[in-house]
Amino acid sequence: MSYRAPLSYGPNEKAKEAPTGGYNFGEAKPSYGSGYDYEEADPGTKKCDRCPKRVPLDVEMCDCCREGRNGKSKERYKKKKKQGICVDCPNRAAPGSTRCLPCKLKHLESEVNRLMSLCGSCRKVPPQYRKIDKCPDCKDRLKEYEDSAS
Repeated sequence: MSYRAPLSYGPNEKAKEAPTGGYNFGEAKPSYGSGYDYEEADPGTKKCDRCPKRVPLDVEMCDCCREGRNGKSKERYKKKKKQGICVDCPNRAAPGSTRCLPCKLKHLESEVNRLMSLCGSCRKVPPQYRKIDKCPDCKDRLKEYEDSAS
């Protein structure tokens, strides 16, 4: 019969020395997804969609995010196309296409909606609102929902 050392019930030495990253247990780490700007807000600028950098109001992403996003998606697209996998989901792609049939239909539907300038929520937009993504009614409903949630 072999003798086993008694188990220690306290934290082991490695756990005591492990860095916590400066955050206590249960404390939220800051993320770029929050509404907080990490750089000082200049008039005429907004936060980049992917990082905390400031960009002009008419631009969605900063140059480094746009270049990185395009490079990664091109490589991913080529790899999936070569393997015969749908670029939107893990299913097999339709013969001679980069998407499976359900994804292809969804993509075509969204393209038709975009070309016809339809609202993304209610699928109707009066002609005077063709340049915006959502019609005023849906924007108001979304704003009311966000206000009631907070």
